[in-house]
Amino acid sequence: MRNNFSLFVLLFSVAIFAARLLLPMALVVPLFGTIFIPLSEANGVNAWLIAFIILVISDGWFFPYQYSPKLLFSSITENLGFFNEKLLNQGNMLMNIMRLFVIYTSFFYWKWLGIL
Repeated sequence: MRNNFSLFVLLFSVAIFAARLLLPMALVVPLFGTIFIPLSEANGVNAWLIAFIILVISDGWFFPYQYSPKLLFSSITENLGFFNEKLLNQGNMLMNIMRLFVIYTSFFYWKWLGIL
């Protein structure tokens, strides 16, 4: 975690995305927080960074069943034709990639703050 934080973030994000395939966000956040926040403190990594990464990545979704607001919106607007389902899913995949990109670009700011 401390020696190669970039690799850790990538593997950590993949683990969170994988957990989100099976578990809802309400379970993933406390599960990963309970395990990794104490580990970060033991390894000399700021716990705030780990909590931030958990919250940002766990909000991502790949399938509609993973995100209840999307299911609600779809059920309300089902026959109204307000949006293109395929385009929405493609945009969501882009957002998942952007989540990782934003975390990696934040490294510079975190280093400037002295927390990384």
